[in-house]
Amino acid sequence: MDARQFDRLTAALAGTTRRRRLLALLATLSLAHALRTVVGVDEAEAAHPVSRVQKRAAKRRDRRQHRLTQQRRQQRRQHD
Repeated sequence: MDARQFDRLTAALAGTTRRRRLLALLATLSLAHALRTVVGVDEAEAAHPVSRVQKRAAKRRDRRQHRLTQQRRQQRRQHD
């Protein structure tokens, strides 16, 4: 890289729009991190959304199975 290319590169990086864009990006990233901390998304869950969905589906199945079992027990008690 010659001196002219280096000067153009440093002038482009030193522009006000770059600084403003960088500050906006940093502010956005820090806000996103703060929201993620408040919401409480675990890194492992965020990295594996499929497993999170599968766990939720399994809980639904378990609740449905439990509800059906309870209904059958009540029906048996009513017939006895």
